[in-house]
Amino acid sequence: MLREGFLNEDEMMLDEAFEYYGELLEPSNNNEDRRVQTLIARVENYITFPTIIFPDTVLDSITRLSSLQILDLKSQKMRTMPEEIGNLKRLHTLALYDTPNLESLPDSIGDLTSLRELTIHSSAIKHIPSSIGNLSKLEILNLESTYCLGYIPETFGNLMNLREFKLVHSPLDYLPESFGNLTNLRELDLTYSAFDYLPESFGNLTSLRSLHLMHSDVKALPESFGNLTNLRYLDLSSSSLKYLPESFYNLTNLEILDLSELPLSSLPESFGNLTSLHELDIGNTAIVTLPRSFGNLSNLKHLTLVCEKLESLPETIGNLSDLMKLDFSRCPSIQILPNSIQNLSNLKVLALGISVESLPEWIGNLSNLENIDLSECEKIKTLPESFFKLRSLRCFRFWGSGITARPFDKKSYILTLTQRFPSLVYIDHMFDPDEECRIALLRNAFRQKNPFITKGKKSSEAASKLWPRALSLANYGLVDDDNMLYPMEYEDAMYWLLNDSMSSFLDVLLNRKL
Repeated sequence: MLREGFLNEDEMMLDEAFEYYGELLEPSNNNEDRRVQTLIARVENYITFPTIIFPDTVLDSITRLSSLQILDLKSQKMRTMPEEIGNLKRLHTLALYDTPNLESLPDSIGDLTSLRELTIHSSAIKHIPSSIGNLSKLEILNLESTYCLGYIPETFGNLMNLREFKLVHSPLDYLPESFGNLTNLRELDLTYSAFDYLPESFGNLTSLRSLHLMHSDVKALPESFGNLTNLRYLDLSSSSLKYLPESFYNLTNLEILDLSELPLSSLPESFGNLTSLHELDIGNTAIVTLPRSFGNLSNLKHLTLVCEKLESLPETIGNLSDLMKLDFSRCPSIQILPNSIQNLSNLKVLALGISVESLPEWIGNLSNLENIDLSECEKIKTLPESFFKLRSLRCFRFWGSGITARPFDKKSYILTLTQRFPSLVYIDHMFDPDEECRIALLRNAFRQKNPFITKGKKSSEAASKLWPRALSLANYGLVDDDNMLYPMEYEDAMYWLLNDSMSSFLDVLLNRKL
């Protein structure tokens, strides 16, 4: 009767059936009921329990589904899994999310020889059974937030096909030496890991392309680390590293490197060997000077040098011809800018926080500069005339600089800026520009949107006419890519114009009915 209560000739009520799945699988007097068999066939390949808490008897029943391929258990209360889980020979995905009571896995987990993806997230697992080494097809393993995990067995090194491994927020104090056998591993996330060293065999992970070690307790990298020549992404930020091994500079294919918040005081000349770097962050380190070889990083596009102790930049920094973003805000020890910076013809974003009294005349040579931040330059009180050659400037932040320390007519200054910089659409929101200033900024945005029909007076008229609509939009909300509304203040709206969404903003402004 229970079975038939869930079955309808036109529709299988799967959600309701799941709640009584164990009973549905029990023997019935009506063995010929094909509709029941149809129901079982429909759920036999994929079962997910995202919200309902099931008794262990249901899980025991599931282990009889020999054709099951995906089992997704979320927020379940079980302390262990039944030994019969090993009967699911065709299972290729097992997900155990948010199972805080789960303390152990049965040895039979190693019988899931078809398993390709295993997730044990936010559980109380204390150890991984050695039989895990039998999962020769496993490609993705996630052990994030397994706060009670005591050790990983040596057999872990048998997972030769593992490509992705996440061990975030782990209390483990070491990795087994066999870890180096995972020669197909491509992505490894050890964020917030507790172990203070990596095994020497770590250098055998020659397929590794992405490694996260931020906020880890690792104090030193093995000398073999330099063997990871396929590494493209490396985040060591806020870890316990005190130095980098000399072999580190063999990582010539590295493209993104984050060394921020490390207690590094210097970089060797061999740092210039990392010629494939596209993004580099050495902010908040104790670095005082940069090596001359820094100029060899010719592919660098984004460079963050937020270092209070940094005293100078090498003249070779001008060799970074592909550089688009240069941030050395909060660098009060720098008193001279190298003249070679004017050679950075592709520079679009420049943030300064240095102790110079004036900008050099060559600042106007940075013709592609779109965004400049002088807000931490307390000694800069005036701008050189060459500054107004920056015709591509779209964003100008100078609140907090010496420019605002002296008395000046804020409104007049802003209007002058909008006239001198035809692309300017954003200034510091701290100025709280009045309506006339906002219209002037919006006029510049219109000029960029359609320079043919909004030239001269027309652009001002269009901006004046549409400003009330813009203000209403700012108060009511703007439409994002998913057509969702969200409130937006003036400064956010103007900042939005700096990004790829400028056209979307103006399209909404021009076409939307309020």
